[in-house]
Amino acid sequence: MLNECNLKNFIECAIQHCNKNTPDKVFSFRDLVECLRSRFKSTIVEYEQGIKPAKEEASEKLELGNGEKRCYGVYIIYRVYSTEKKCEDLVKRGCGEVLYIGKGGTLESDARYNDQDVIGRICNTRSKGKTANQWFKDMKRCGRICIEIICIDVVDGNNRTPQCKLLTPAFIESLLLSCYLYERGKLPQFNCEL
Repeated sequence: MLNECNLKNFIECAIQHCNKNTPDKVFSFRDLVECLRSRFKSTIVEYEQGIKPAKEEASEKLELGNGEKRCYGVYIIYRVYSTEKKCEDLVKRGCGEVLYIGKGGTLESDARYNDQDVIGRICNTRSKGKTANQWFKDMKRCGRICIEIICIDVVDGNNRTPQCKLLTPAFIESLLLSCYLYERGKLPQFNCEL
């Protein structure tokens, strides 16, 4: 987890635009995701038959217990092209196409998280009345689907107070989408807006 002391270093890493050797080199989306993985608790799970097995696997890998802890952060949905290896290996090797970037953890006016964390967000109803399973089935038509979850903040049970109010899931989601937009000239296929 990040604390206030190393927040400055993370932000410098995340929004770095140039390196010393090539002034026009932009910090890549993949490097930004790797930077997040190295600083926060994260996991990658596969969506196969339904959202419930993916939800349970993610909760277990993130060591959240049975609702004892909540993970607020971002998620990235990838299409991967190989069936030979585990989702996690393929995504970390860069063998996936980003289909969607989202967040779970909106801050309310009292600067506390709303009730829905990342796991709740990916399992909740989507736009136009589609359930998460319907939404993922539509996406699965694109191929094998992997979900990466990056916990910006993990809080206990009913405590919804962020550990760091400067680094929010909305900030990280915007940063990821902006970096992706800069590199590709468009948003991921299932993101409608920035």
